[in-house]
Amino acid sequence: STTWKRDYFDCNNAAALRVLLKMPDANALSRRERHEVAMEGEGGCGGRTYLMEQMQKGNSATVGELFLSAALEERTRKELLLARDENGSCCLHYAVYGASAESMKCLEMVLLECERRGERLDMAVKDFVDGSTPLILSAFTNDTFVIEKTLELTRLNGQQDEVLYERDNGKATIAGHLAQRARG
Repeated sequence: STTWKRDYFDCNNAAALRVLLKMPDANALSRRERHEVAMEGEGGCGGRTYLMEQMQKGNSATVGELFLSAALEERTRKELLLARDENGSCCLHYAVYGASAESMKCLEMVLLECERRGERLDMAVKDFVDGSTPLILSAFTNDTFVIEKTLELTRLNGQQDEVLYERDNGKATIAGHLAQRARG
């Protein structure tokens, strides 16, 4: 229902999320449409999942609840992790875009949980708009902590060599983007 979806996306509390996920009309895979994002006064595109938004906000309690909740099936968890918005960004992009210690904690938590389950998220995943990987996107934050943490997590995920040489649609690597920002 519309009310459940609004409450779901407004929820920033793990205990409340636990209750919401047990309701009869619960749909953890709900997405915000473009007009809903605009009504909230947020920029960006539609197709965002709750996980994307919570990772961007750096809400590790609610992100953790999504992974630990008995209310979610394993298939639903995987779909949330792999979901992309209208621009092709996934939860990894959103965590980096959050550009905070908290959002990076969410990214690390998700990667470690996937590793614990014997899975691996692709840190080389590119969005549809400009071909940015999470690491390339980190350069746009111009935040040394976010860049270094994203690089560390990429290395821990076993993809450093692969991701360092990835190019976006403008043919720039992470090094190229960092050099552009160093010049001003």
